[in-house]
Amino acid sequence: MNTILHYSYPEREYMSGLPFGGKSLAAMGLCEGNTHRIALNHEALWRGKHSDRTCRNVSHRLPLVRELLLKRDFESAKFLSNYYFGGGGGLMAHGKRIDAYQPAGDLIISVSESDFTSYERSLDLEKALFSAKYTQNNKKYSLSSFIDINSGTLVSSLSCDTSSDCLLALSRIPDRDCSLTYSGDDTSCSLTGRFPEGVVFTIYMKVITDGTSKVTDKGVSIKDFTSLKIFLSVSLSETPELPPSLNYDRIYSSHVSSFSRMFNRVSLTLEGEESKLDTDQRVRRFREGGESLVPLLYFNFGRYLLICGSTGSLPLNLQGKWNDELRPPWEADYHNNINLQMNYWFAEELGYSDCHRVLCDFILSMEESGRDAARKLYGCRGIYISQTTDASAKITPESFGYAVWVGAAPWFCAHLMKHYDYSLDKDYLRDKSYPFMKGCAKFFEDYLYDVNGTLEIMPSQSPENSFKECGPPLGVSICVSSAMDCQLVAELLALCIRAAGILGVDGDKVELWKDILSRLSKVKIGSDGRILEWGEEFTESEPGHRHVSHLYGLYPSNLFAPGDDLYNAAERSLDERMRHGGGHTGWSRAWTSCLMARLNRGADAYEHLRALICDFATTSLLDLHPPRIFQIDGNMGGAAAVRELLVRSCYGKIELLPAIEGLPNEWQSGKLEGFRAEGNVEISMEWKNGRMVWYDIKAPEGSSVIVSTPGG
Repeated sequence: MNTILHYSYPEREYMSGLPFGGKSLAAMGLCEGNTHRIALNHEALWRGKHSDRTCRNVSHRLPLVRELLLKRDFESAKFLSNYYFGGGGGLMAHGKRIDAYQPAGDLIISVSESDFTSYERSLDLEKALFSAKYTQNNKKYSLSSFIDINSGTLVSSLSCDTSSDCLLALSRIPDRDCSLTYSGDDTSCSLTGRFPEGVVFTIYMKVITDGTSKVTDKGVSIKDFTSLKIFLSVSLSETPELPPSLNYDRIYSSHVSSFSRMFNRVSLTLEGEESKLDTDQRVRRFREGGESLVPLLYFNFGRYLLICGSTGSLPLNLQGKWNDELRPPWEADYHNNINLQMNYWFAEELGYSDCHRVLCDFILSMEESGRDAARKLYGCRGIYISQTTDASAKITPESFGYAVWVGAAPWFCAHLMKHYDYSLDKDYLRDKSYPFMKGCAKFFEDYLYDVNGTLEIMPSQSPENSFKECGPPLGVSICVSSAMDCQLVAELLALCIRAAGILGVDGDKVELWKDILSRLSKVKIGSDGRILEWGEEFTESEPGHRHVSHLYGLYPSNLFAPGDDLYNAAERSLDERMRHGGGHTGWSRAWTSCLMARLNRGADAYEHLRALICDFATTSLLDLHPPRIFQIDGNMGGAAAVRELLVRSCYGKIELLPAIEGLPNEWQSGKLEGFRAEGNVEISMEWKNGRMVWYDIKAPEGSSVIVSTPGG
């Protein structure tokens, strides 16, 4: 059952529930006692308290910070750069202006009064269908719920083998900042919430049943039913929204057809025997050294989450689209220093270019605010992107101690160019991506600072790490030209040069960018053979830090190629970080697995993938950040690691099974279809005992593809 999560007990803990979603709506299936709870989210339901925020005019303070850095007064530079350019929040107890992602409410289905028995629940990843079967008072019930990927409507069906009663209700967690209005009749009800800032949302439910229904002060009471259908919407207005035709069979058939078509763009099978155990038992045995195909289920679950959460208008946030807290950790915002990017690492590689496009469109929506921020904060033309943002796409630094960083925009530009490299959508490149990339490059045309002929990045940082020479701990250390920033800026300029060549434009700009590249500060290697994370041989405050920002050029980028000094230095840096206990969060462990796979160290990559699942997954496989916080990035990074182990598209060629030698026996034989490579290439292949049986490369006519296979 590598496409089904199955359990033989109910679950009340939110993070161990079963998630499903489509379009703008997301839901979590839960159960307690005799009550089913379907927790609801709308991707655009955020507090609007700070949606009009803007940056202070502080660019005149930049020369002072640079002067301190040149004098090597890193401690003063750290404090003042954060004071001027870091914003509130973070290490400050007040002042953060990122809005929080909000729960919409809950659909509560209560059946009789006694608890359920013989309970089973499952999540079909291919159909995006949550199901539960149980017995109560000798009556057998069956519940199924899905969110129609075509309309974003939640549809539930409850049936019983004999006449029964139930109560349907809409509710929301108590919230003094949100006033609620409830209304209803015998076949429908709605719950409207209003925040003081003007944000309004409505949950609307329509009921169709063979029993009798009656509105009460608690909801809609259903008597003597054997069949019950619920249609529910969440809208950001006071106006209910449901499809004109509420035909369950038609909606279900259309949903399953559309979702499964997306899910089955990719298929991966491995030789190991298909397990019939419940998912929690499989994970338990995986921890004990068995069930080596659990990573395949994890891989499929990651693809499933991407589809569920990336068919609307906004990308996955820190918790994807699933949150039931009024004040979620880090506001469940968009963290732009790895977490948001990691959510989409495998999207193009597995043929989900349309899902990745949701992220790309969101990146482009930051332009106007990013131009304002560049001018006010740093006195630069072009586009600057802050470390965090929310659904408003407003660009303001909001994390004192962490937010003095200029690398987010270049990293996002890599995603924009990747969308072209895999889709070959030249119109999107010309009309949308390239103008944004030019704007980001223009920022660095102004921001880079000439020090004795070398263009330095200052202030600079290596998210989210620090060195002891910077003084007492205060978030992230500030330096001159961190390794990550040097990599990001060099890559940005190279991508702009390549994009201009593809489009046949901006010859004068290309010459300027080439000149800047030739003078840009370079990544350096220390006396111990490791990459100098901050450009100098500083003493790490945390040798096992969760971030390995200085290894960006190894993965997700491919700036460091096998045989290069930087490639070897990156490997040594990674080993040293792991030797000191690195990878101690879910997303960090996922990144480590991807890095090991890029190094062709299959055994190590697999062990980190094991640790990701064994140490950082709930019983429903949702990724955890210590102490026990749901973050979806680990799920997505883990799926990316599986892809990297089996197929790679970089260094100018396609590598098939690059790390197969280190994988378990069950992985030595298998078959995959629908994987993608740069140049709009589709890959299918089959292997046996670690050797290729056959492969098929579908490439656009006239394109040249270099393929590498095990031993060849």
